[in-house]
Amino acid sequence: MRKDITWFICVCFAFLCQAPLAWSKIRNVVTDYGADKTGATYATVNIQNAIDACQPGDVLLIPDGIFLLDNGLNLKSDMTVILSKNAVLQANIKNVWLKNRSQIINGDHVKNVTIMGGGTVDGGGLFYPRGDYNLPRPGRGIRFSESSNITVKNVNVSNIPNFAVDFVNSKDLVIDSIIIRGRGFFNLHGSADGLDIEGCSNVAIANCDIEVGDDALCIKTSVEDPNHPCNNIRVRKCTLASTCNAFKIGTGTLADVYDIIAEDITINKHSNPGIGNPVPTGDCISAIAIESNDRHRVYNVICRNFTINSCYNPIYFDLQNRKSNNPPGVMGKIDNILLENINCIKSVSQPIIFNWQCDGANKMKDITFKNVTIHNYGTETGVNLTCMDGNYPDANKNGIANSYGIWARGLDGLKLINCKFYDDGGSKREKFVFDSSVQNVDTNAK
Repeated sequence: MRKDITWFICVCFAFLCQAPLAWSKIRNVVTDYGADKTGATYATVNIQNAIDACQPGDVLLIPDGIFLLDNGLNLKSDMTVILSKNAVLQANIKNVWLKNRSQIINGDHVKNVTIMGGGTVDGGGLFYPRGDYNLPRPGRGIRFSESSNITVKNVNVSNIPNFAVDFVNSKDLVIDSIIIRGRGFFNLHGSADGLDIEGCSNVAIANCDIEVGDDALCIKTSVEDPNHPCNNIRVRKCTLASTCNAFKIGTGTLADVYDIIAEDITINKHSNPGIGNPVPTGDCISAIAIESNDRHRVYNVICRNFTINSCYNPIYFDLQNRKSNNPPGVMGKIDNILLENINCIKSVSQPIIFNWQCDGANKMKDITFKNVTIHNYGTETGVNLTCMDGNYPDANKNGIANSYGIWARGLDGLKLINCKFYDDGGSKREKFVFDSSVQNVDTNAK
């Protein structure tokens, strides 16, 4: 009995000796550094001081309240940021976006960082005239560059004039249960991309809800350092809405993009698209877009279990060399793509499209559609689409196709397994239009 008591006392003593060290890494509260939580005065310097004071493993707590920022916040490695459920990091439009062009939350060359807690990162407003390229572009909502082992979970991001959440040339990423909101394209004054994965590897994205003006979820390479491929990306159980493209691979392909699996995705029409969108109805241009424009290869891609409730074009492939960025004659590749269990309830105009730079060196190869159903409500007669010629690669740039099921150019190897196409708009277009550059098509593959 005495030995048991002695052992218990020793264990308790050892725990108490360790406890102060553990507790010191749990609460580093920004209000303890003077951060105003009423939104009356700027809290930027105070929050940054609290970040700078964090030691490896520390937790930074941003409690409930409104924290007004006049500049961005720069994170350190080996820290956790808890943005409380009713906490708002509120950007001042003039200073954060116009004067400083900051990211609201920035991680550059950091590792082992988590952001969580249910709070909100708010851009303050969507003022930016995105079509005026003479203006300096603002920063992002949350951005990590050249970083690793990053988790962003259970965070809301809204009203960002540029990309809401952006990862550049980073690896080992978890993005889970984030909600992103921005208004429609709105004559170039709407929100930009929702979630961008640029030149990253080993990425898990799940349970996200994204509704923005530009591309909702975009996987591509970075123009900042084109030597980073994008690979081993897993996307599941997400809901996407956009007035541009919903799920997109490209536009940028300055390195290879491969080993991508996206599954259990719902694509909706934007709930408040406004006016002045690329598609007058406010639908997304393409629900799924897979593109190579910049001389590199896109391959080993699987999209399965997609429900597309409304779109302008359900599935879009393009292969070209954007001559403004590449040496003449250099062309990328698209191959080994599977789209399975895709149900497009309403396409307002276009069929599935494969478009190509005519007489290009490479064709799109080995594409399989399995259990794909397309309901096309277009009423137009349609035309043969113009060739890709270095223009911006969207499905509304080359005309309305004269088929209601599939229109293809520059394709070698297409299998259709249990696929159904419906001319619900009564356009009386052909089901399939394959031009002379298309070969090895099996419309009843097993």
